[in-house]
Amino acid sequence: MGYRSSEMLIGQDGEKVTILAQGEPTEKAEYFAGARIVIDGVVYCGNVVLGSQAPIESAVVLRVAECDCPRVLDMEGRMVPQVAISIPENIKNMYEGLVDSSVDSCPCGEAIAQMDSLRKTDLFTRLIVERLQRKCGVVESTFQQSDADWNQTMYSMLFRAMGDHRNQTAFQQLAQTVPYYVLSRERASIENVETLLLGGSGLLRRYFGDEHTRHMQENFEYLARKYSIRPMMGGEWTLSGINPNNSPIMRIVQLAGYVSRTDFIFDKLMKCRNVEDIHQILGSGASRASEYWEGHFTPGKSSTKRSKQLGNSKINFLGINFVVPLMFAYGRYTEREELKEQALDLLEALKVENNYITRHWSSHGVKLQTAFDSQAVIQLEREYCEQRGCWKCHIGRSKIKKSLKTL
Repeated sequence: MGYRSSEMLIGQDGEKVTILAQGEPTEKAEYFAGARIVIDGVVYCGNVVLGSQAPIESAVVLRVAECDCPRVLDMEGRMVPQVAISIPENIKNMYEGLVDSSVDSCPCGEAIAQMDSLRKTDLFTRLIVERLQRKCGVVESTFQQSDADWNQTMYSMLFRAMGDHRNQTAFQQLAQTVPYYVLSRERASIENVETLLLGGSGLLRRYFGDEHTRHMQENFEYLARKYSIRPMMGGEWTLSGINPNNSPIMRIVQLAGYVSRTDFIFDKLMKCRNVEDIHQILGSGASRASEYWEGHFTPGKSSTKRSKQLGNSKINFLGINFVVPLMFAYGRYTEREELKEQALDLLEALKVENNYITRHWSSHGVKLQTAFDSQAVIQLEREYCEQRGCWKCHIGRSKIKKSLKTL
């Protein structure tokens, strides 16, 4: 904040305001909770809100802005005291330097690299909790769309995590178009499961290359009538610029293999306690596509013959983006703290991710050893750096606070 404890300020109405305790930052960057102030000799305890644009919520005892602004009422209809303060030029310059810096320059990379292990762990834990809370919102929304069925929720979240990030929404739509109970009735035939998913995705109608493809199309017409399936249009998918191994078609047929060979039981997933458990559930050849796909990446177009199943890096990715969020969300839903703690333990056991964000931070001296670390810097980059949200970032706030101490 732009003032010091015990500093006496003059309110907009001429009242004397003394700051006894600034309070602590909250998840809402504009709010400091637990502040203690004195206004004309009366002590008040509550929240301090920063800036003229922040909404006024309950228990606000003071608003602080850089200039005088129109008076406002709190939720109980009381006038909120407010003071205007000037922001020192060196603070403005330091903050503008952070915001205006290019993402590539990574001005905070050095700050993290120089942190002691305790401070770094505290920072990364905050970022991980933020990220998991956001992912919990996705799980909870999916749970409601799944008629409060955790097996269907698990099925939908697996689909969401399987594809390229550009196809997350399309994969979730496919899980709703062809729900799990339909596949569970046909799982004895991997070809029928493939047909249902490829036909339901709307992608099958794009291909007419060989007898196998034509047979799938005819079979899908029958199965679609049997289960009243209205397929997607097909335009929902992003197909260009994606590695063939990660293409929607390849991931769909691997999902078909997994659903056909695996007892899709939610409780089994919640019992994962280590990386080996995750590989036992998602690996072990369970995702292997049927024989036709050993020689094809797309229908009707031959390729070098090899087994098409999930690799270790993809299983690691699913552990991070499917198992951990689902476990954390279920722990929150059932108020089982041990599940939430287990989800965090799994992040610390899973391998660090290798993507442009993790490579970027590593190149600036930030040591990333596990998925716990990589998920933290992904949260930092996407939710703060890319949004130019230095004012609400833990590191940006720390830099501002450090600069204030030099005044």
